[in-house]
Amino acid sequence: MIGAPDEDGGVGDPIQNSGAVYLIIDNYQEVTETAILRASDGEANDAFGFSVSIDGETIVVGAPFEDGGAANLLLNAGAAYVFHRNYGGADLWGQVAILRASDLQNGDFFGHAVDISRVTIVVGAAYEDGGPGDPWADAGAAYVFSRNVGGADAWGQVQILHAEDAQSADVFGSSVAISGDTMVVGAPSEDGGPGDPWVNAGTAYVFSQNASGADAWGQVRTLRAADAEANDAFGVVAISENTLVVGAKDADGIFEPSSNVISTNLGAGAAYIFTLQAGWEPEPVPLPPSSQVGDLFGSVALSGNTLVVGAPDEDGGDGDPLPASGTAYVFYRSSTGANSWEQIAELRASDAQAGDYFGWAVAVYSDTVVIGAPDEDGGTGDPAVDAGAAYIFQRNQGGLDMWGEVTILHALDAEAGDHFPLQLWGDVIPPLIVR
Repeated sequence: MIGAPDEDGGVGDPIQNSGAVYLIIDNYQEVTETAILRASDGEANDAFGFSVSIDGETIVVGAPFEDGGAANLLLNAGAAYVFHRNYGGADLWGQVAILRASDLQNGDFFGHAVDISRVTIVVGAAYEDGGPGDPWADAGAAYVFSRNVGGADAWGQVQILHAEDAQSADVFGSSVAISGDTMVVGAPSEDGGPGDPWVNAGTAYVFSQNASGADAWGQVRTLRAADAEANDAFGVVAISENTLVVGAKDADGIFEPSSNVISTNLGAGAAYIFTLQAGWEPEPVPLPPSSQVGDLFGSVALSGNTLVVGAPDEDGGDGDPLPASGTAYVFYRSSTGANSWEQIAELRASDAQAGDYFGWAVAVYSDTVVIGAPDEDGGTGDPAVDAGAAYIFQRNQGGLDMWGEVTILHALDAEAGDHFPLQLWGDVIPPLIVR
């Protein structure tokens, strides 16, 4: 699934920036666009496709700028849409539900992030104001929905989550991830714990199912970077089984044990790995081993032993010939140590150009990696400025354990400014975007 939240509504572009999601099938022989999903009640500037996730035959799509339903009473309150396969016909993907928060308000941006695992959906509302009485402006919230609550195949809200130490402007819910009975919610603007020592350093919160009672999600851990500093924006989360990774795209470098100093590459970015076996304690050294000023390394995706991290502002390799063309890095959990990660590949687009922002969104499943470049200009001849493209890489292409580019995807109805893809299936968007 590839989200294009600035797509203009189909034939004739009747609905500006209403958004769309494109379904792509890759059978290792041919990559085919099989469907385009749009909201049943799509309107201008809804940004449907801003966030996407899929599990089996269920898809969830966020539209954080949606205005509260048919009456449009709540500006940018947000919504999320659920689609099931074979609903409405064989192999069709039909919309089965529109999800809204039970306490929806103006400017909540419900749908800023979404994820699904089995029969549970979590939706982030990064600018929600903290619950009854609105004690904390833009503190943020995450909403949990379960299948078959309220009727067969209905998706009903079962819980609202806030951080135990919630404060104004934390934007808790900017990113969310769920795997089985573990959920992680990122708050990249949280100020660093008691006493708020680091403004916008960022925090990630771990919730466990049944921690607050039968089927109730309870907060069990608060995660922060060991080398946290102000404005790191730690809080872009991904989880796979017993491992989670948190990106901090604005981190200024990493701790160097050999010299006992922190590097000072402003905005280089970093990613931090935590494992359940260690009690969700961080690995001693975050990724990457080296980076450059302003790379924004920190959009993350995780599948088993494979981790992908995007650096969309990276300048194109040796000599930096292409400003902001972007790069993605593949890491693999080393067999020499259970918690040792090695960089095994550095991915760039075969048709890279300056300003493509390749690596803005990343996704990985098994031996396939997808990298989004939302400002790519539409393929050969650059017919559509910032139409966007997605690149598929597969393992063992070009040699054993090498990662080779196999396909470049453009939307069949690509147009300038679509920003395809700003979001990929199952991952989260690094920056906070407010229109």
